[in-house]
Amino acid sequence: MPTKEINISVTNTQAYTTQISIFGGPQDPNKNSVNALTLYTWDTGLVNFSANYSFTIQSKRSFEPTFTTITGTMKNSFLGLVYGLNQLNIGMFWYDASSTIYASSDAFVFGNLVFPV
Repeated sequence: MPTKEINISVTNTQAYTTQISIFGGPQDPNKNSVNALTLYTWDTGLVNFSANYSFTIQSKRSFEPTFTTITGTMKNSFLGLVYGLNQLNIGMFWYDASSTIYASSDAFVFGNLVFPV
């Protein structure tokens, strides 16, 4: 009788924590990060989250010549920022134990992450 169990083993060989999706598909927010060779990082250690309600990030598709500045909202916290970035549907953003936010993508190019005062 065949087993009713599926086992998947994943090993992260990167020097940083990473997010993956095992289901995939066009609805997957991580679809632009799969097998990407470009990693983007933003250190938010000096951001005063209690004083910021919004942020802007520069983004463009890899074939576009110029960046677009996109405005998002956050809920006055580091986790609120990560959530807000993921709501933009331009990639999957994640964090590790520090104040660094990551994104990997070859489909999108990311620029500055800015917090208006």
